[in-house]
Amino acid sequence: MNSDMDSEALRNRITPLNRTSSGDAYESIKRLIQSNEFPPNSSIREQVVAEKLGISRTPIREALRQLAAEGWVEIFPNRGAVVVALTDQDIEEIFQLRTLIEPELAALAAVRATPDEINELESILAKLDQAINESNIAQLVSLNEEFHAKIFEMGRSKTLGVALNITSRRILSSRTFWKYSREEIYRSHSHHTELVSAICRHDADWARSIMRTHLAAARAIVGDPSGPTN
Repeated sequence: MNSDMDSEALRNRITPLNRTSSGDAYESIKRLIQSNEFPPNSSIREQVVAEKLGISRTPIREALRQLAAEGWVEIFPNRGAVVVALTDQDIEEIFQLRTLIEPELAALAAVRATPDEINELESILAKLDQAINESNIAQLVSLNEEFHAKIFEMGRSKTLGVALNITSRRILSSRTFWKYSREEIYRSHSHHTELVSAICRHDADWARSIMRTHLAAARAIVGDPSGPTN
């Protein structure tokens, strides 16, 4: 795909908003990045997005600033926002950090989870199961992010949470699901199911072990250039 997405093609892919907040614009643009409608190194033209969403450019500009702060895009003078492309070294370093942080957050979640939080996690897991059965990859990407975010929230470690955000985990995980084969999606979901079981039993060692396995499997898929791409 050309680095500058065809304007007419993009207009046909964006759903108009009923509201005009920068938060709504942020979610819409992020979904386009996650779904690879805005691939790495592509430019995001404020005017094109604003016209299709039916809002002014101000909320779009604010949304892009937020996305830049989170590492989704970079903003350049005279070029605007460009979707961040992760290098092989970026990916390797992100996984190294994730492997240090995420298993510990999963272990803390197993220790600290409340019954209500476990119910919420089980609800997300059920939605993930439905998205897989319906082959809804866009929904799967969103729910996967929600699932992991809930586990990290349950861990209640501000220090580890901040460190995890710095690793651009959300950016990487949102993009990698599009490389998974059907078999790999099922395997990933089995890890999610086992994580919930470990947390339900408040077994920190089990939760830590499963998260490590989950990350190792994801790293193998991302690092395989001959692997599936859909």
